[in-house]
Amino acid sequence: MAYVYFSDCISWPNDLVTVDGGLNDMISDAEEVTARQFVNKVGKAQAESLAHSLDYTGPTKGYSNPRHPQHQSGCLSMEEDSAVRFCKSRLFGREVRYARQSGVEHVFVPKGWEPSTRDATNYASSARSDEAGNTIKNDFFSRCVEWPEDLVNVPGGLMDMCEHSEPVTLHTFMKHVCPADLLTQAHELHYTGITKAHNNPKHPAHNPCAKVDFSLEEDHHVRYEKGQLLGREVWFFVHSAIEHVFIPPNWKPSINDVDWDFDPEADPEDDNENNDAPAFGR
Repeated sequence: MAYVYFSDCISWPNDLVTVDGGLNDMISDAEEVTARQFVNKVGKAQAESLAHSLDYTGPTKGYSNPRHPQHQSGCLSMEEDSAVRFCKSRLFGREVRYARQSGVEHVFVPKGWEPSTRDATNYASSARSDEAGNTIKNDFFSRCVEWPEDLVNVPGGLMDMCEHSEPVTLHTFMKHVCPADLLTQAHELHYTGITKAHNNPKHPAHNPCAKVDFSLEEDHHVRYEKGQLLGREVWFFVHSAIEHVFIPPNWKPSINDVDWDFDPEADPEDDNENNDAPAFGR
């Protein structure tokens, strides 16, 4: 996924600071990454521009070499400044990267996206809770067999989502999807319900028309996965080689969401020159 510079926290839009999923949440939920990983994600050109604007010789130690074409005499690199932090996090549910220097976050967002109050509204409306207080963020979208044709083989689309997902347990899966939607899928697949409790005919969500006498939980051929679809976190389960996909509510995936530079196989540990990245700044 390609990133572009959005803003520092000082110039941040006031209405996107304290809202759910906004700047404050992004900072509190951040995970630190290495300078090299940061550069590989935002691109060499943008990382260099950021470093130079902050009076560093460059983003990583390599720029401290006097023979490096971008070396600045008497300067440290950002990597060598122990006060600088490189982080990844989420802003309104979308993955972002930022560098923190002197208490100021410099934030890069997915290319083609301009965070707005609409994103804040959609994110807030997606935050529902079940009876246990677990946040529910994903609604059922589609099975792979009914998938929009123009979103199958595009970068970050259905095929990439399936190929680069990671397995999760049913317990974890249930924390992140709408229980009513998951129950509907279980019933349509002729299970008694989601869990063993649904095997009891007295259970209010028991499926009396079930063609099997066990729940989705008890079918060990079903897999549960966490993945990325067009830059957003999604969850899906696989039944009889068919993916049933749950996505953030109030989002309808479209061709406009495609990042044509997305490379799901890019190794964050490999150097990526990315000389074609756009220059730092908007």
